[in-house]
Amino acid sequence: MGQKLGYGAHLASLRRTTVAEFAIEDAAHAASAGTAMQQGTVESLFVHPRKLAPQLPSVSAPKKTPP
Repeated sequence: MGQKLGYGAHLASLRRTTVAEFAIEDAAHAASAGTAMQQGTVESLFVHPRKLAPQLPSVSAPKKTPP
């Protein structure tokens, strides 16, 4: 691509460290996900939908209380 554009540069690697409000520090490793599944805590790795799409309107319902 660099040659086609007339530049002699190249890219050896690329690492994305942020995407929108998400940072690499917030990422979970595959091993962490496996461990969380074994321990029954995989929900702790989920990202809340409001954080995924903050521009969309949302409504929260109260938790259902047992009878």
